[in-house]
Amino acid sequence: MKYQNICRIGFVAFLGVFLLLGGCSDPKNYEVKKLTETQKIEVGKKLTAEEGRKIAAWMVRNLIVGKEIPDGITIAQALKDQDAWEVMRKEEDAKAAELKTRVEVERKAKQQEFAKLLSVAVVAKKNSTGDYDQRMVLLDVAFENKGAKDIAGVKSYLKITDMFGDKVMNMKWTFEEGVGAGKTFVDTGSGLKVNKFMDDHMKLWNGDMEKLRFSFDIQKIIFKDGTSVEAPE
Repeated sequence: MKYQNICRIGFVAFLGVFLLLGGCSDPKNYEVKKLTETQKIEVGKKLTAEEGRKIAAWMVRNLIVGKEIPDGITIAQALKDQDAWEVMRKEEDAKAAELKTRVEVERKAKQQEFAKLLSVAVVAKKNSTGDYDQRMVLLDVAFENKGAKDIAGVKSYLKITDMFGDKVMNMKWTFEEGVGAGKTFVDTGSGLKVNKFMDDHMKLWNGDMEKLRFSFDIQKIIFKDGTSVEAPE
């Protein structure tokens, strides 16, 4: 009986030591900042690919923000922290996407509102060469005021694409000459000073009017009575 008790006590003690050693060998208990080369190999073998990605991302994130890996943080804690951060990022990304969609809807609605007040169209493109081979692309732009109030000025973005819809260039386009209610005014002499070393400039210079597509995103219309309408930022 005594022998059996001694064996039982010995077995329990051995089991306790075994569990203790086993617990210590769990790679998730290793401190991230103090990983030895042997531990790194063990971590690489025992962590899943997704856990490995999260640890790498956590380390990069902390190096960028804090310039140094924090002391005392285990792999398990780092994984938990990275999980929480990724959940937060997903929530922030979802909010940003929702905001972007809402702004795009508002901009589209505002452009439809602008279209009832004003039509803008490029009616001619002219290439001009001045002194010292300075090149200019001049555009004639027609502004048709379809509203009941005189317009003092317009701020917009001109988007230019080729016949396939590929971007040539975008540029700010302002109009300050004004146009009366129910009237059309053709603005001439405005355009782009061409830089021969810029591909988009040369693409516009060499492009035929018939093969280019012009569209205006109106940003703001100012009326002569001092009122205005403006697209969301």
